[in-house]
Amino acid sequence: MKNLVIYPLNKEGQYDGLIQWMKESQLDEVAVLFLVELDMNASQEVIREKIAVSLSDREEVQILEIKDEHELSIQERLAKVETALLNVMKKNDYHLYLILNQCQSSFLQMVMHYCVSTFYHQLTVISDPMGKQGSEVESIKIEPYLSEEGLSHHFYELVISNNFKAAKSLISNRELPHELERLLDFGQELLSLQVRKGKNGMDDPFTLLISQLEKYGERAEVHYVENLKKIQAGDQKAFIHYLYNYAEIVYEANDLIDFIVLFYRLAEETLLYSLGWDTRPYSVPNRNSVFVRKDQPFFLQVPNERMTNHLHSYMKVLRREVRRIEDRYRVTIRRDKCVGLERLPARDRYFADLYLFFKDKGLEDILELRHEGVSGHGFADFNKEEFEAFCGGQSPLEKMDSLLAQLQLKPQFSLFKLIQKGILGLVQENDQLLVQEMS
Repeated sequence: MKNLVIYPLNKEGQYDGLIQWMKESQLDEVAVLFLVELDMNASQEVIREKIAVSLSDREEVQILEIKDEHELSIQERLAKVETALLNVMKKNDYHLYLILNQCQSSFLQMVMHYCVSTFYHQLTVISDPMGKQGSEVESIKIEPYLSEEGLSHHFYELVISNNFKAAKSLISNRELPHELERLLDFGQELLSLQVRKGKNGMDDPFTLLISQLEKYGERAEVHYVENLKKIQAGDQKAFIHYLYNYAEIVYEANDLIDFIVLFYRLAEETLLYSLGWDTRPYSVPNRNSVFVRKDQPFFLQVPNERMTNHLHSYMKVLRREVRRIEDRYRVTIRRDKCVGLERLPARDRYFADLYLFFKDKGLEDILELRHEGVSGHGFADFNKEEFEAFCGGQSPLEKMDSLLAQLQLKPQFSLFKLIQKGILGLVQENDQLLVQEMS
């Protein structure tokens, strides 16, 4: 397992101490060095370069930084810490080392509290290692100090925060029922955008979840998962529900970079569906992969020219149709001015309204952020207040809800919350699982 080191800094000399400790430490595979800067100024760029140079003999050490921004509220500062750490930890299986030195600040206490409460199963705290040799350095692994009640509580907290991988790791030294292990894996697979079938009936994760919900869920929840199971066969509606459910939880977790990626994909797939189209899972020579779904009341013909499966391509076709409608009925369909829409027949009014929905300035601004994020061509800091200002006080998902409801696409439940219910139900069935003596 590779290591991530969190190191607090509040004066220049600590950079030199950090360099010395990194050279002498027994941590052979430090993959990430996470610097928490307390009251540092921008003139330290040269010293940061020194760190990078001094660690050049280490294999691929990534240096990340987060500053204590006093102008932000405590909640906003903590949210930045959570987002930065989650973006690193969720993608890799790191052991985390939190170095405590002479830095004293409420910001560092927030960082420590978050690490202990969230990553305790893979966290070691090291107390003031500077100037100490080998065995003199105090290091404490956090997990063994959990009480049995604490273990149960932390497992619950991990599950309801969708940290399925960490929840499984927490109880990995227990004999886990196959169903519990499979549902924990299922949750993690969905977070990795993996949807696969099981090798046999009950090993299929959707079938397993359905069987658990039949015991302690509601019939409507079972029906929802039965419909979502169709995603394994490439069902478009099930895929839209999955994208919505996933975007919902990353927004709640303040993981806004991943949210933008998922929201853009949700908008793209919703527009495709709205046009009456779907895509083939295979390519056909000299033909678009898009085709018209059966039994659609309103749809556009797929153009003969080549088109890509992207939002801008779909909007280009819709824009062309709207211009045709304007010319035919002598109406105006513009974001800032509409004239004569009441004269349009149902089919043409549908596409006019669809065009106006996706040309909404706030929605366009949100979707454009994708190209400023790490998934696009640069980087930008995002916050929920900015998103909701774009959307007139709503969240981006709430902005999409009206169209999704019209298309009967708005999910009735959250797949991830249903997985949580299945997992916690299995733990209740195996009531000794979290109270037996730690081995």
